[in-house]
Amino acid sequence: MKISQPQASLGRLLVIGSAVAWSFAGTFTKGVEANVWTVLFWRGLLAAGMMLAYLAWRHGPSDIIDATKLGAPDLAGATAGCVATICFIAALKNTAIANVGIIYATAPFAAAGIGWLLMQERPALATMVAAGFCLVGVVVMVSGWAGTPNLTATCWRSP
Repeated sequence: MKISQPQASLGRLLVIGSAVAWSFAGTFTKGVEANVWTVLFWRGLLAAGMMLAYLAWRHGPSDIIDATKLGAPDLAGATAGCVATICFIAALKNTAIANVGIIYATAPFAAAGIGWLLMQERPALATMVAAGFCLVGVVVMVSGWAGTPNLTATCWRSP
């Protein structure tokens, strides 16, 4: 399927917009004076409402939910997404946003490793170079060379 230039441009803008919006998750989560489960409840309710509204607009009300089309991979993906969201919000509520960001920055490495091990996907040289720069940034942040937070001192110090 060939993608037109306007579609590609829109796709790039949507990815950039989602990255900007996602970057505020820590600030908004820390700013809410509620416990983890309350934040998760309202976040889930809002997300479900927005997704249902989009699906109704895109596919019509009769095709919003057809759970019979869901298979084991779909349910496994949904479960993994739920667990990841719970862990992400709990981490943001219980530690510094920067520490969560450092750990979250390693997610592309985990995805690439899983893709390589399970699907024999070989990353391109440009991808490896970009990953190398990202890894240097993670090492700098974890080691404390750039100032706080020093994740090694924060997480593994003796009581």
